[in-house]
Amino acid sequence: LDLSSNQISGSLPASLFAGLTYLEHLKLQFNRIQTIGHGTFRDVRASATVLVADGNALTCLPHPPPGGGAWTEALALYLPLCQCAQGSYLASNTATICTQCEGSCGAGQELCPAGSVQDGVCAVCQAGTFSFDSSCIPCAPGSYQSMSGTSTCMTCSEGKTTISEASTSATQCVCEAGRYIAPGGTFLLVGGQEVSAFSRASLRSPQDVAVSPDGTFVIIADTKGHTIKKVIVSTGKVQFVAGSGDPGYADGVGSSALFNEPSGVSITPDGKL
Repeated sequence: LDLSSNQISGSLPASLFAGLTYLEHLKLQFNRIQTIGHGTFRDVRASATVLVADGNALTCLPHPPPGGGAWTEALALYLPLCQCAQGSYLASNTATICTQCEGSCGAGQELCPAGSVQDGVCAVCQAGTFSFDSSCIPCAPGSYQSMSGTSTCMTCSEGKTTISEASTSATQCVCEAGRYIAPGGTFLLVGGQEVSAFSRASLRSPQDVAVSPDGTFVIIADTKGHTIKKVIVSTGKVQFVAGSGDPGYADGVGSSALFNEPSGVSITPDGKL
């Protein structure tokens, strides 16, 4: 059966070869077929050699004929057997459709993982996933799960997220856009929430920041602290620039200046506040 260089596109329906009882070679080089349905060769009663090559859209082969036992593939291009999706199973090599599973599984498991050939098969959800409604669901970005067989995912700490879904460790939690880790603690570049303490001082609901032109320090409007502070990026050290910590309105230098919940700061191109 030579299906090479043909104009058939999309799926090859199982009914097309109903009644075909003998198949010695199946040639699939260079074609537009994307899928070959389950049970397409269900009536074949002999083994067959499948010739596949680069240049076709196929990603898998249906189960081999019942009498063949296995496909013998040539031209050094291996195609795996097509599988039923999770939650369904292929009842036999002659089945043309996948059957929906109706069994049940315990917590932390999924019913009928992909490739199942019978109902009631339960598989433990692996690290990076959690069980929900009899399926293993990848942990969403911003969460992770290091253990298998669980029904929840752990959430990254505030200000952190993961690069992709299905993360398996807290070490895969990284700073969100606009944040970075300083030696003295975690620092918020775009304000609005309280962040963890630095080595010598804490920030209370900072509302705005400005980064120096050379990136060596950051000026922070420490809103609830009623002060302006400076963070040295290389060390994480916090320095008080202005404000006494008490709310008020007064011009001055250093602690003699008073602010009432300052909410904006800026730095000129030459580094002046």
